[in-house]
Amino acid sequence: MANPRTDFLKSIDVLKGPLTFQVQQASRQTFKRKDAPTKVERCVVLTLAGDPPRRLSLNQINERTLTESWGPDPADWVGQVFDAYFAKNVRDPNGKLVGGLRVRVREVPGAVTRVIATATEAADDLDF
Repeated sequence: MANPRTDFLKSIDVLKGPLTFQVQQASRQTFKRKDAPTKVERCVVLTLAGDPPRRLSLNQINERTLTESWGPDPADWVGQVFDAYFAKNVRDPNGKLVGGLRVRVREVPGAVTRVIATATEAADDLDF
């Protein structure tokens, strides 16, 4: 159920169950903060494939979840698939339990899994 007031995906859209999306585009964008209009916040915004396409502004936790699987450059996320779901344990900035949207990487059969290792970790695995 799409929120008719915005093309951004919100937690209300996933209340009835998880939805699966494919990333069509990803970029870092700057927004004015709702709680402090004089401050700005930079975050990753995904454009999701669909008719009509939806967008998802990632909070720090959701961005970290995708970065851990797909790498630090959002431009590399195009074509990747994930689930958006409602999580009851999400808290607002004041610590109040409010629930919210979370993402998890969708395992696609036959897909190549990206492994990210530091140079030290990679060197430790080499036999000399």
